[in-house]
Amino acid sequence: MKWTSFAKAGTYAYAAREMTNLLTRSRRNRLEELQHVKNMNMVLGMSLGAVAGIAAGILVAPRTGRETRGLIASQTREIMESLRQSAYETREELDEKGARVGADVRQAAESAREAVREAQR
Repeated sequence: MKWTSFAKAGTYAYAAREMTNLLTRSRRNRLEELQHVKNMNMVLGMSLGAVAGIAAGILVAPRTGRETRGLIASQTREIMESLRQSAYETREELDEKGARVGADVRQAAESAREAVREAQR
């Protein structure tokens, strides 16, 4: 057998191995995506079940309609206030992080400019 035949056979084996690896990775990625979707569906189902349970508990509770509506309104206000507070805190954190990153970028740019000036001397 000639050397070129060995080289071709090695190239074909390498290509086949790479194709096998590619297909294996592709299959693994699909399986991971499916598992992720299943997990998300489970979380969504549990959340919807919890909401339905709470709603049923409120509606079936031995209260008058006025009391039930008042309870729903007060709980809604509490939830909205909690969401507003969380959004405010998150925004504050992001503003602080943004300021720190901006300062770091300005400092790095100044250091780069200084290094260029030194190199030009």
